[in-house]
Amino acid sequence: SGRASFSAKATLRSNLAPLIDASVTPKDVGVTLSGGEQVTKLSGLVKATGASDNLTVSTQALSFSYQNAPLKLDAALVVSPKGVDVTTLNIQGFGGQISLPAKLTQGKPGTLTVQPSAASIQLEPLMLAVKPALAQSFGGTLNSLTATVASQTGDQMASSLKADGAVFLTNGVLKGSNLPMQVLNKLAAIPVFSGLLTGGLPDKYKSHVSAKDTAIRELNGNFSYAGGQTTLKGVKVVSDMCSFTLDGTISNEGDLSLSSTFTFSPDISMGLVKSFKGL
Repeated sequence: SGRASFSAKATLRSNLAPLIDASVTPKDVGVTLSGGEQVTKLSGLVKATGASDNLTVSTQALSFSYQNAPLKLDAALVVSPKGVDVTTLNIQGFGGQISLPAKLTQGKPGTLTVQPSAASIQLEPLMLAVKPALAQSFGGTLNSLTATVASQTGDQMASSLKADGAVFLTNGVLKGSNLPMQVLNKLAAIPVFSGLLTGGLPDKYKSHVSAKDTAIRELNGNFSYAGGQTTLKGVKVVSDMCSFTLDGTISNEGDLSLSSTFTFSPDISMGLVKSFKGL
């Protein structure tokens, strides 16, 4: 749907690659991607200029909707026989900005390096557009994400993929799971702590007893990926009632090897002491 205008000019040069000056101007164009995702309202300008063996491609005022999420794209890249150098690839949307500068080099094997970053991204609308099932289980604000991703190209891409990064999230929520209360219920089942949920829990936490979700005030830490597994390094999660840390690995198959330290807030810890039947 929609329409697009196209113009192109090529200047031939003796013993040199032709000079290209081309542009495409879409207006409310819509396309369906191979996975069924919908791109609509594509409008703006895409230009290609320079020698054909060192071509600069850029966008101007390019906007579109992806799965009904409005986005703006600012891109600049150079295409040459050596590969593709994406100097700028900024996506504005979901309340913030995602940047994906990248470099693809030709060779046997070739290499791909990407340095993704994100700021002020609202996770729920992002996941509704990209992975709707996850939007039902998690939300929050991705204040910052920085990473470096590298791999070979071709058949070795998956096996050679490596990544390192850091993440900082606030105002999060883990939907459908009340982690602090799961721990407290386990403790309350121990006879010496049987009074915890009836008398030991401070009043300001009483509303959390029946909560269906876990509020996450802050999540931050480092991660890496290599050899088919993700490694968490010093990831700390802070909720209203407690905080906990995570270190260890998660395999592509979902196998977990994690260590965690779970710490309740000081007043809940005091409630534990008061409810302890041996004191």
